[in-house]
Amino acid sequence: MNLLMLPICLKRDLSAMASFNFVRIIAIAYFVALIGVQTPFYMEKFFNWDDLVLVKWDYNIFSGFAISVFAYTCHSNLFAVKIELNNPVKRRLNKICLRAVVYECIMYCTISVGGYLSLLKETPKLIIQRKNLTKGVVDWFMVAG
Repeated sequence: MNLLMLPICLKRDLSAMASFNFVRIIAIAYFVALIGVQTPFYMEKFFNWDDLVLVKWDYNIFSGFAISVFAYTCHSNLFAVKIELNNPVKRRLNKICLRAVVYECIMYCTISVGGYLSLLKETPKLIIQRKNLTKGVVDWFMVAG
């Protein structure tokens, strides 16, 4: 993947990244839709109200907070985006930042809530490592994601 991105990164402006950003957004949207569609089936098979924990205060809360904060690091590209805008006024930059944060929040919340409700106590650290609904059958939709 890095070799694929190298020629694009050598350009001085961000126009070369436009086509790859569209592919990334489609891939993330696919993954969010996949989790959203599969969660009810996982809940039907594995969900138990007794295992549901809404808030758990322990030492892991610090790592969870750090992950949440660093999830929004896309704004490090704000200055590069500002240079590329035709009319870089504060109102347009605020609109871009607000849309990016709202999109990220929807994406992260859908994946995290759907991932947790799928398996509850048995939720793996990476959602793509969760067990399959049918034993011995590969979840090709997740593999494609």
